[in-house]
Amino acid sequence: MRVENVEAAIELAADLKARGEYDWFRGQVQCWPPASTLERRLREGSITQDSYIADLGAFIDWAATVPELAYVTQVGGEDAACAILQHHGTPTQYIDFTTEPSIAGFFSADALDAPQPGTESVIYCLQTQDLLRFYEDWKEIQPELQLEAVSIDVSNLWRLQAQHGCFIYANHPWYTIYDLDRIVFPWTGYPAYPQRDQIYPAHKSPLERRLDEYLSVRRRREGLMHARELLRDSPVAWITVTEEAEDTTPVAGQQPAKWPQELLARWTQHAIERFDTTVGPQISLHLRAGPNTPTVGKQVSVAIASMLRKESGLRGRAIDWRFSGSPHAALMATLSEASRTLWNGLRCLPVSDEDLAYALGTLAELYYAKVDGAARWDEQAAGLVFKAPLYVEFANGASVVSRGYCDSVAMREAVSSHWEQALAQGSDAGDVTMTRLLLLNNKPNQVFEFEAFARVFARQIVPSQVALGRDPVLFNPAELSVFGLP
Repeated sequence: MRVENVEAAIELAADLKARGEYDWFRGQVQCWPPASTLERRLREGSITQDSYIADLGAFIDWAATVPELAYVTQVGGEDAACAILQHHGTPTQYIDFTTEPSIAGFFSADALDAPQPGTESVIYCLQTQDLLRFYEDWKEIQPELQLEAVSIDVSNLWRLQAQHGCFIYANHPWYTIYDLDRIVFPWTGYPAYPQRDQIYPAHKSPLERRLDEYLSVRRRREGLMHARELLRDSPVAWITVTEEAEDTTPVAGQQPAKWPQELLARWTQHAIERFDTTVGPQISLHLRAGPNTPTVGKQVSVAIASMLRKESGLRGRAIDWRFSGSPHAALMATLSEASRTLWNGLRCLPVSDEDLAYALGTLAELYYAKVDGAARWDEQAAGLVFKAPLYVEFANGASVVSRGYCDSVAMREAVSSHWEQALAQGSDAGDVTMTRLLLLNNKPNQVFEFEAFARVFARQIVPSQVALGRDPVLFNPAELSVFGLP
């Protein structure tokens, strides 16, 4: 089938779907065979079978440590695991399709650079039941051939939901056996709908933030492997360091207190949200300046606290915050993006409405501090917001590391009475600074009262991570295993 442009291709595909002739579609900029990313990469030599298996094993090992992802490591979780990997840049044997012709139309135009004039794009059209019947007969001849039509809804995988995604799994070049019907047309650019942000949502679900953490760990692992390879023939001696338990209590023999599990239970619950019902409205806030005007942080925190009191379901929506009032247009745009990140990261955690609103106010203060003369995002900007800024580094149990700022006085007030008593009895008795205290012990569950620590973490450290551009941002204080100085 040949048409004149992508709009005509979408209309034809939609009509064929409505008539029941096809149910799955795949758009490509070029009329290449619909091979999996893994097949293409293996053929190109950019990866090897061994490196693919190693990457898959590393993901499964990591997923086993994440409670909301443990199911993908069990028998029957293979499709979910590969769907997650496929939609976040890891090659698999799964080939992307969609049930929506308009989305296939988007992908038929999606190119980093405009292709050469005369390039023909394609929308492949598939009738899944016909494909499966065809393979039932073919497997009698070659039973080793595997092919499945995989339709799966992975909880909180918003990118898959936004793309109405589905997959063909095959362990062989299936397209050389089964000839797909196709709609061919000259490449003329993107259709008016859907837009890129409807295909690749700017909002991230809790699962997708988890995946950012995994990708961070993977990049660090790959960087270390690359460094080892570069230095393989050098005289550098590599030393393997292992962590061993050590007594960091200032009084010998005194056992440190731990955060109670019943308190942490609320912080380990995982909400399941669907993309189409969660990504919600755009809310605009106009910030003003002038005599007797409160700080931008106060304006933002009061506004959001008021909205949270008025609309009980607001925290169940992924909101696009829009700010105006500053002559710095770029500031307003970046503050809007940063507020989206912070809102989505905190709204599902059991922080209070007051703390959530305060965190967004802190974020606005940090962004305005940059405009008000801070040379960089770090100490100067933090010094304009926090009375006694303290730069801290922390990590969770998955070895994801981040950094941020807090007010050292506020953090000092979160120290547990148990630890204060231990300090009073030890050799460090006296007025111990927060810096000295973190040098004595970097285990947050031994040093801090959880609720007080969580409040400072939400109000100050999370906003400063976002303002610093940390990627990923660590939002959940209950998951921290280390909290100390850089």
